This record gives sequence, C-alpha cells and structure tokens, in this order.
Amino acid sequence: MFDEDKLQELCEWTKLEEVPDLPFNSFEDLIASINDGEYAMDLSYTAARELARIVRTPFGQIINLVLLVFPWIVIAAVIAASFWIDNYFILFGIPIALLAHFLGNPMMPAHNTILFMVLIGVFVFLYTLWQGQVTVSWLFGSAIFSFFSNRLMYRSNLTALKKAAKKSETLFLYLYGKVALRLRNIETGKEYWSLGRSA
Repeated sequence: MFDEDKLQELCEWTKLEEVPDLPFNSFEDLIASINDGEYAMDLSYTAARELARIVRTPFGQIINLVLLVFPWIVIAAVIAASFWIDNYFILFGIPIALLAHFLGNPMMPAHNTILFMVLIGVFVFLYTLWQGQVTVSWLFGSAIFSFFSNRLMYRSNLTALKKAAKKSETLFLYLYGKVALRLRNIETGKEYWSLGRSA
C-alpha cells in the first residue's frame, strides 16, 4: 500500500474542508453521500493504471500481471494450434490479437461502439465454434480474449483505486488535486473538479 505521509506532501490540502466549493462538511460526509447514492465518484483510467502498483494488493498485482501478458498467451496458443492442426490461416490471429488488445483500452474514441462490435463477435465465435469452423473461431477467439483481458485490467485497476480513495482522505485529495477525480451530483448532474474545473 501507499505511504500516506509521502502522498500528503504532494497534496495541496490536508483536509477535505480546505477544498473550495465542495458541498461537504468532512470526508466522512462525502463518503456517506456517495454510499447513499447522492453523489458519484468518477476516476481517471490513466491514474488507475499509474497507481495500480501502490493501491492494489499483492494478489491484485498478480492478476494485473496475468492480464497484461494474456495477449501473448493467446498468441502462443495461436502459433501452437496452427502447427498442431496444420492450419496456418490461424496465424492471422496474431495481428488480430494485438489489435484487439490495443482496442480494449476503454479510453479509445468510440469505445462503446467497439465494445458493441466485440460483443457481436462473441456470438459469432460461439456459433462458429459450435459449427466446427475452426479457423474462424480461432480468429474471433484471439480477438475476444485479447480485447477483454485489457478491458478487465483497466476496470479492475479503476475499481481498486476507487475503493482506496473512499478509504483514504489523503489519496482522495491527491487525485482531486491532479484532476484525476470528479464528483457528480446524481440528481442535478452538477460536477465538481479541481480548481477551475467545476461545472
């Protein structure tokens, strides 16, 4: 876990009450508002990736490592399968896996459209697998597993950072000051960013 004292040195504030324009009396009041569904805490995927090493448990870091190398596991499986069943068209799964891993980044433009297309690909993969169409199912499978491994890594990092930020006032203040966190009023839609970014 992170060192609270070192992180505090990087913060502009020491207490939530010092932050201008926030409608909360204390950090505890803020967390209660989030837990009650009055406010939402939105975090940066970039910050989640950068801080994963200090906010994730050892087990979580192992999961991250597995997800990080998973596309290479897929590529190794594609190569092995192509030689095993003597079908070299399956090797097209290598660039497909790399592209899918890249597109799995949720910060990509039109990421929801990409996700929708991949979900369609899941049905195609299952159908071709059921029909015994080996080449097509391998190509779709290499894309799907590579895509979701990257997607899951970003999502798990974001979840871990959000959980840590709800427990640590220092981490919350650090993220808020770095414009890596915003608060949103669920009812009114009003957003609270760092200085100069509230809307």
